[in-house]
Amino acid sequence: KGAAAPALLCLSYPPTTIAVSTVAVAAVAVAVAAVALFVYCCRRRK
Repeated sequence: KGAAAPALLCLSYPPTTIAVSTVAVAAVAVAVAAVALFVYCCRRRK
């Protein structure tokens, strides 16, 4: 039931909402990757 709920929500939402949420998730992923890379570089420098 828990896995089916997000899929049903995606089907009920219009394409624009799905696109916006996808872009938001991608932006968060890029931000997390950038922070992780920054921290990794800082630790290597020391």
